[in-house]
Amino acid sequence: HRGLRKRAKQMTLVMAAPYIVGWGILTPALRLFGPLSPACAVMGWSAGAILIGLVVAPRYSFYIVPVSLSLGYTLAAILMQALPELTVLASGFSFFTTTIWLKRRSAVAVANQLVADDIATYDEIWRAKLTKPHTAEDLAVLAVAWSESMEVAVDEPKV
Repeated sequence: HRGLRKRAKQMTLVMAAPYIVGWGILTPALRLFGPLSPACAVMGWSAGAILIGLVVAPRYSFYIVPVSLSLGYTLAAILMQALPELTVLASGFSFFTTTIWLKRRSAVAVANQLVADDIATYDEIWRAKLTKPHTAEDLAVLAVAWSESMEVAVDEPKV
């Protein structure tokens, strides 16, 4: 599987080249799309950045795509003197990106609070168990049983 993943990464990087070179460099240099050439160049760089970002930082892929599109459309709208279509797309992607970031930040705060609550509950239960009689003896018996079972356990490599 590692060979296939490596090949997919290589193919993705190769796919980024036409966007960056073709749309990002040749289009504005040759003025292939006339007055739209600067916007095409920005979108070419944006598409290349998305593909490269997916290879370099795959764990952030959910953020790479909307952020790159937001920045690309915003820069394209600025270069095109606020062309209405590009302005609407830039606003839409910027709103979408900000919404995703705020929702993730809220979800992380909720998850952190859940973890803190779980830690407090665990500590409370553990303290209550330790105050009961015979807990120390039971833990000693458990430790002996655990070490005996680990002495006879077979060390198997992962498959």
